[in-house]
Amino acid sequence: QMINSSIQQGTVDSIINQIINQNDLKAINDLITKLEDSIEKFEITEISRQDLIANIETIKAQTKSSKPKKQIIIDALSSISGILQALPTAQILSNEIMSHITQILSALGSH
Repeated sequence: QMINSSIQQGTVDSIINQIINQNDLKAINDLITKLEDSIEKFEITEISRQDLIANIETIKAQTKSSKPKKQIIIDALSSISGILQALPTAQILSNEIMSHITQILSALGSH
């Protein structure tokens, strides 16, 4: 099953523009706000915290762009998801954020 995906075959130097709609951008920005508000509560290493912050900043930069790059946002969200999956399962807040990440990735056609 493919959703919101593009395939090209037999082309040279072609470009596919996939647009992120305003609802998706709002959901992404809401998620980023929640992450920023919660980051100090996560029991993660300093390196993981720095990686989390770097991914957040990457997403923020893309959402401010006139042409946000969907794949960069997907990759950064996937990286954040990986960091949060390593947290102890008792951290309910991370589970809530993981649910939001999954919804956004699905809306962007990643899953």
